[in-house]
Amino acid sequence: VYVSLPAEGSRSIELLDGRVTLFVYDKAALDEEDISAASILVFGKSAEPMIRKVGARIFVSPGPIGSPTGGMAILDDSAGGVKIEILDAAGNISAHDLLAPTATGNKMKVQGGS
Repeated sequence: VYVSLPAEGSRSIELLDGRVTLFVYDKAALDEEDISAASILVFGKSAEPMIRKVGARIFVSPGPIGSPTGGMAILDDSAGGVKIEILDAAGNISAHDLLAPTATGNKMKVQGGS
């Protein structure tokens, strides 16, 4: 459970319903390798909250804290799939999406090393 995104210059990677999910403060810090490896990319530095599908990936930003339509995001994979909600300061949902559960038996290829 994260309370906030990683500090500027760092990143966190989690698996949500079998999907590689990358958390970063500024999406400008992402390179091609980051983007190709992740299914869900969550970033904080954004003028507006957003949930945007681009090909097989989904980009999520809660927007600035105090924004009238955002400031917080919840990603929940406890019921299968990934439920994404953007909330304003009062806790009202301003945007949402649901990613269907992943098929069982997914494989992940990890490259790199010496």
